[in-house]
Amino acid sequence: MNNLMECLGPDTLVAELDLEKIEQFKNYRIQTGRTSKEGINKDCINIRTMLNESVKCGLIHKNPIPKMPFFKTERRLPKFYTPEEIITLKRKFDGEMWLAFILFIYTGARRSEICQYRLGDGRGLRWKDILWFQDQIRVTGKGAEKLKPMKEFLKTELAAEMRKRQKNGTFDTDDLVVHYTADTVTIKVRKALKELGIYVKGRAIHAFRHTFATETLKAVGDLRLTQELLDHKSVSTTQIYTHIVSEQKKKAVEALPY
Repeated sequence: MNNLMECLGPDTLVAELDLEKIEQFKNYRIQTGRTSKEGINKDCINIRTMLNESVKCGLIHKNPIPKMPFFKTERRLPKFYTPEEIITLKRKFDGEMWLAFILFIYTGARRSEICQYRLGDGRGLRWKDILWFQDQIRVTGKGAEKLKPMKEFLKTELAAEMRKRQKNGTFDTDDLVVHYTADTVTIKVRKALKELGIYVKGRAIHAFRHTFATETLKAVGDLRLTQELLDHKSVSTTQIYTHIVSEQKKKAVEALPY
């Protein structure tokens, strides 16, 4: 929000924001030349989130900009990890970072569905969300609850951690599975990637979700099923992963030794 205040002034109230001011902000960011259109779009997403939260808190009656004006940008293929990189990373984590890692790679969950953003903000996956008998995990994201299938290996690892906490007297069904904040988890993943020599700029936590999508699509070839696993509202959002799989198939053919 610092960029917004820099442009509009620190005395600007949330209730004063409108479409004209957002366009002013976008033009200001372009003129100062300190970010790309993609970066400005991220700023606009943050502003939209702030406005929605302001409505929930009663600071404003309704969102004055229900349709945020984003820049049209070229859609890039998502960054993902190879199976070999995932296996290498599996040896790098332990404790709660191990839990966070396997939850990401085996459910395709978003960062905000597993971790709290700020300490004590009420977000994050809790033990009561592990539905042991249904082999499912209940996550909350984008204002809705969703059920994700729980792989047997993931179930075993979560059960082992639960028994460990029960033995230590620290287990509570309302407690968080992962206590780290989202930013802390991101920092730890980036550190691990750099130590392993496989760090790529822009590839961290969300790339686990892209990897999950790519690998499930490769495994079953069912776009609708992958859409449901990712909780995408539209199949067109999931469609981009078909381009990744197509590129991988082309590389496989190009690699033929004859």
